[in-house]
Amino acid sequence: MYDFPVQHLLYSRFLDDVFAVWPGTRAQLKQYQNFLNSLIPGIKVTFAVRDQIIEFLDTQVYKACNELGQCILQTKVYFLDYV
Repeated sequence: MYDFPVQHLLYSRFLDDVFAVWPGTRAQLKQYQNFLNSLIPGIKVTFAVRDQIIEFLDTQVYKACNELGQCILQTKVYFLDYV
């Protein structure tokens, strides 16, 4: 793997969709995106960044915190609302 000062805490992949938990700052994440985009010409990665809840495939992944402030990731089925 390529060396970058900050490494993701969790990394999951399904085909070309990736889910990761990033422990660094948003500025460091932007630097990481630029780093990845410099590796292979013609292949560009885009990130969707959220603090609390994000859609990944057909699920929503969200942080659930208890009264002690400990947080875990949980999932629920994601339904797209058609209007």
